Amino acid sequence: MKIHNKINPRSIYTSKYFEKATKTSHFEYIKWAMYLKKYPDPMLELGCYKGELVKELQLRKKETYGVDSSNYAIQNIICKDILQADAHFLPFKNNFFGTIFSFQFLEHLSVPDICLKDCYRILRSEGYFLAKWGWGQDITHLSDLRDGWIGKLKRYFKYIKYHQGLYVFQKVDK
Repeated sequence: MKIHNKINPRSIYTSKYFEKATKTSHFEYIKWAMYLKKYPDPMLELGCYKGELVKELQLRKKETYGVDSSNYAIQNIICKDILQADAHFLPFKNNFFGTIFSFQFLEHLSVPDICLKDCYRILRSEGYFLAKWGWGQDITHLSDLRDGWIGKLKRYFKYIKYHQGLYVFQKVDK
């Protein structure tokens, strides 16, 4: 696997990291799955960890995939269609996905523009890119999201709306 981040996710995103990370309740995954199910599939979650949200969407008959670079996450997946991949180099065909989403993931990328460019490549015309990010001090936060993130996303996608901490964008062909 090609690694683009300054830190190697295989060495930092271990069981110790995930044990200390903020835990998301099962109810939260159900809530977000109910919200996301209105968006077109196939869907992709970036930084999906073990696949809790991917699984909830699959249970709701949404064709959903997930990617994570962590060995620990991949060894503990709880559903099908989870791949180990670096989000800078996504192993999918052009114009494949109807929706790509990430929850508290983008801030972990050292060069987010590479990931966003690749997301643009694999997202269908008029597809949706949804992002929610975490704040705070964390050694694994490699990008400062206060530093023009909305502008970075607008380079690739049209801003649509903000919903409960989730930014919704749409791909408009250039």
